Amino acid sequence: MYVKSGSLDTARSLFEGMNQRSAVSWTAMIVGYTQIGRPELALELYDRMQNEGCEPDRVTLLAALKACAAFAKKEKGQLLDQKVVRLKCLATASRLYSQACQGGDQMDTAVGNSLIDLFAKCGSLEDARRQFESMPKRNVVSWNCIILGYALGGEGRIALEFFARMQEQGYQPSDVTFLAALKACSSMADKEEGKLVEGKILKVTSLDRGRLIHFQALRNVGSLGLALGTSFVDVFAKCGSMVEARKIFEELQTRSMVSWTAMMLGYVQNGEPDTALRLFARMWDERCAPDALAFVAALKACASLAETEEAKLVGGRLVKSVALERGRAIHSQAAGAGLVDLVVANTLIDMYAKCGSIWDARHVFEAMKKRSAVSWNCILMGCVHNGEAELALELYRRMQRQQSSSSSPPPDAVTFVAALKACATLAALEVGKQIEAEICNAGLECELMVANSLVDLYGKSGAMGEAERVFSSVPRKDVVTWSCLIAGYSSRGDALLVFELFERMQVEDKLQPDGITFLSLLTSCAAAGLASRAKEYFVSMQAVYGITPSIEHYNCVVDLLGRVGQLQDAVEIARSMPYDPGAVVWMALLDAAEKWSDPEVGRTAYEFLVERGRSSKAAGAASAIMAKIQAHAGKLSKDSFLK
Repeated sequence: MYVKSGSLDTARSLFEGMNQRSAVSWTAMIVGYTQIGRPELALELYDRMQNEGCEPDRVTLLAALKACAAFAKKEKGQLLDQKVVRLKCLATASRLYSQACQGGDQMDTAVGNSLIDLFAKCGSLEDARRQFESMPKRNVVSWNCIILGYALGGEGRIALEFFARMQEQGYQPSDVTFLAALKACSSMADKEEGKLVEGKILKVTSLDRGRLIHFQALRNVGSLGLALGTSFVDVFAKCGSMVEARKIFEELQTRSMVSWTAMMLGYVQNGEPDTALRLFARMWDERCAPDALAFVAALKACASLAETEEAKLVGGRLVKSVALERGRAIHSQAAGAGLVDLVVANTLIDMYAKCGSIWDARHVFEAMKKRSAVSWNCILMGCVHNGEAELALELYRRMQRQQSSSSSPPPDAVTFVAALKACATLAALEVGKQIEAEICNAGLECELMVANSLVDLYGKSGAMGEAERVFSSVPRKDVVTWSCLIAGYSSRGDALLVFELFERMQVEDKLQPDGITFLSLLTSCAAAGLASRAKEYFVSMQAVYGITPSIEHYNCVVDLLGRVGQLQDAVEIARSMPYDPGAVVWMALLDAAEKWSDPEVGRTAYEFLVERGRSSKAAGAASAIMAKIQAHAGKLSKDSFLK
């Protein structure tokens, strides 16, 4: 009675006062502690039970298995062979499994299902599968456990193989089965590279699987319930099909806060922040009060909006004014609702930083009573991206000082990356070396993002020997690792080595270059005056590698062609840009026209600058250069006539 009512202290006193305890008494206490979130005490009682000579029965074993599964959720996993494993819980699970085998209970369906679930939660999918395959009798719960185990373990493809096999063997999927299959689909989508289909980036394979599961769910259960419908919204959004996600969302008879949030986050992830914010406004119109996660989704939409907004100079700082004002309004709403918790505050810091208001970001940060590693990382990255690298390093040192008094969390990989980026911005080589020593003390030198940042720092600081040392120590390099080393040599003007590394990354590690790699290649070509090679690389970006050149790539090529006298080619590339070339490109062409005495190209560049209504400063400079070009052209004509 006391256990069921949650009065564990009273129940424990009565339990300890008993002269004789049965398996039922022990089991009741074990279940009680698990239910109130103290599974470690439940497992202690299970061990004590046996030490005192009371043999656990099947029900007690089930209670212990559930306690161990609950404890697995609390234990921090360790990365072993690219898998997160909870070693302490796995050891306990193996011991419970041995006890089950001694009594033959592992063949019992309920015990077997609990073992599958437990092994999966400990991170040992091999043990979970072994238990599943050894079971003489399975039910739908058995299949649900193995499918969900593989889905949550990041093995979506295998999970869906079990889902198909289940139906082949005549088992009817339940709502829980479909939810597990959708988790598997979501896991696949997280790993799948998107493809451009009719102007949209879609995870095609995962989307097709999601559509098939949707068809099967409608056939099996008819109309979708709230949980299943919301999961379909989430999966279709992650796969990039917002039309299908929205259709299911609108068809839901009732919507939970999770439904609204999934839909909004879907729009944010798929580059439609305006639609996400309209949906957020509709929530208020329909008298559906947002919770903390809904505010997080809306703030993420503002941050996404800032990424596409052109910054304006306000008080000497570049600010994304429209996104900033919308973010401030949502901040006010969240504060009014008393929902500025840790997660919302972290999102606010990130949003304000992306809008260019480091003052607002700092204000939120300093007002926080408790800060997580994410809080520190958001403010550090925000400072770096807003040109406040020195402030970022000051905050990094403050974090370390406060860590000694236990008021701050220890730096993680992202913290070190932010600090290294600040060092790279300031070319603070010695400070970077100190931070590398701190990284080694924390045991994070093998983290790929950290190693990449070190290569980047040393490359930007001209310490190529250090960059090579770190580069060589990375066991599994990605395109960023190679691109950082290539950029380092590019900044030194070592074009031949840059070209060699470009070939090596594709041969040695079978890696495809990205836009940053090509920018380093084009920069090297520009420094060396290799116009033909630059054009080859530029054309191959899209033709061979499927990379759409950015405005930086266009600027680099146009500038190079102008400097070497290939002005007509430069004008042709400038006109072909899918972006507004901006004053930089046309001013570069105007300078080139003056250098090579080409009034025709000069006139073309000048007209574009005037017609597009550039700043008066740029227009004034352009007029002065154009006057020189015309004067020089007139002198040449006069000289030719005299001759």
